[in-house]
Amino acid sequence: MRLGEVRACGWLCAMIAGSLAAPARAEEPLPPLSEARPPLPPEPEAHPVPWQEHIEVGGGVAFIEMPATVASGLGGASTPTTVRYRPSVGAHVDLSWQLFRYLRFTGYLVEHQPSLVIPSGSLVSGVGTLSGSAVDAYSFGVRASPTLPIGARVRLWITGGWGFRYLGFGRYTLPTEPNQLNPTPILPTRSAMFFEIPVGVGGAITLIPRWLSLHFEMTGSFVPSQIGNAICQAGNPPQGGCGTQFIGYTGTPGTFNPMPHLDAVFVQTLGLSIFL
Repeated sequence: MRLGEVRACGWLCAMIAGSLAAPARAEEPLPPLSEARPPLPPEPEAHPVPWQEHIEVGGGVAFIEMPATVASGLGGASTPTTVRYRPSVGAHVDLSWQLFRYLRFTGYLVEHQPSLVIPSGSLVSGVGTLSGSAVDAYSFGVRASPTLPIGARVRLWITGGWGFRYLGFGRYTLPTEPNQLNPTPILPTRSAMFFEIPVGVGGAITLIPRWLSLHFEMTGSFVPSQIGNAICQAGNPPQGGCGTQFIGYTGTPGTFNPMPHLDAVFVQTLGLSIFL
């Protein structure tokens, strides 16, 4: 019985010692956080959202020259004319769509007001120099432009397309003294429409990435079709056959000779574009 009592006393003492030592272990400081768990993996590198310019809206200044040397219809007799269109400065706007990296489509509008060189007797025989306003001219159309990117900021392209050109001629007055029969000898308004095929080269330099670029273009246009009451049609003789009739200052009818046909059209543009 004494051996059993000794063992029971030993177990009791061990339990008491364990219960007294547990609070001491709970009061020990916690290990550092870096030792408690492994460090976090590094943050992934941030990548910008992919972006590429697709739509550009631009505008600027345009320099236009319209050489003209004959007053005749296509297929008719070519008669030299001394009437000329002076080179002019106008404005242009365009909308471009970068369909692919190497191809863009552009819609354009150009407006200008060229003045005319009208030598004495060139439009109305037997009278001096006519007086009148400048020509109202504008053109619009579409072009396709294969594009070559050079680095991140420069693009070059060649361009070609089709469009229409309108010329509106205002009223002109005869350089004569009015009288009671015809106090205001005024020549009627006329107009002409031209189908054009522009070809040329151009380029752009990005000034502010994703926002702004400087663009420039040089185009020359063929003019295969020309119609209107201001010019001769195919097969009509320029003098007398397709002129506009008017009543002169003496009350007698006269002929307002046709305006010249366009040989070609040359346009240089310079402007700014914003990316959308």
